[in-house]
Amino acid sequence: MAAVVHQYLTSATCAITFAVDRQIRYRVADIERAFQNVLGGQATGTNVADNAAPPIPRFTMQSGPKQLSVSQINAQLDLDFFNQKKSFETLSATVKKNFSNFWHGVCQFKNLVEIRDMGLILVFNTPDMRSSDELNSMICERYIRAPSLGQVASSAFQLGFLDSDKQAFINVAVGAYEVREGTVNQPDLKGSSGGAVTIMLDDLPVTERGIETKLDANSKPMERKNGELPVNLDEQLFQRLNGLVTDRFKEFLVW
Repeated sequence: MAAVVHQYLTSATCAITFAVDRQIRYRVADIERAFQNVLGGQATGTNVADNAAPPIPRFTMQSGPKQLSVSQINAQLDLDFFNQKKSFETLSATVKKNFSNFWHGVCQFKNLVEIRDMGLILVFNTPDMRSSDELNSMICERYIRAPSLGQVASSAFQLGFLDSDKQAFINVAVGAYEVREGTVNQPDLKGSSGGAVTIMLDDLPVTERGIETKLDANSKPMERKNGELPVNLDEQLFQRLNGLVTDRFKEFLVW
């Protein structure tokens, strides 16, 4: 009998925005040095034209479950924990360390006055193999008050708040999720004019269903001193986010 998978942390993201830097593509060596404590290796250029939209990544770096990208206006670190199926409590120290190293890395090639804001995002999966209709009904019945037009077919919501001290925005999003997995065999393409493989996602077996909860905190409303964000912004935001998971928004994680 397969082991029961309890709620787990799916991913963690740290996104930092800064004033537009049209010369960022010339700073590859600086970027590699700045993030050597996050992930090793070389930065890969995306060969994007200088006049392309500023949010498009100019560099990417990847190592295992870690992926990092840098554009003309932001830097983002994504940590993928989906395959580990571990709780936030187990991964908390790892997430905190990576977020902190990433923040300090950005601070090596950007002054605090240039940094606009920082956001931290955690995504949780709570497995529940009831049908999609049942999961959507659960969300609707608990949180949504609306006239019924029939059986609930889909249900999701997102809420944003200005935190009580007006130093951060906090957000929560809840919805049902479904994981489909299967083996795709590459067909024999001899004599074929193309190598495309068509996958019908609805035909793949469902290996997991449940409730996805996304929590995030960002510093956009934070009051600056002398035009700068605090040096320990990473610590402040992580503690705020940790408080959402363990106390203030715990209700959204209990199913």
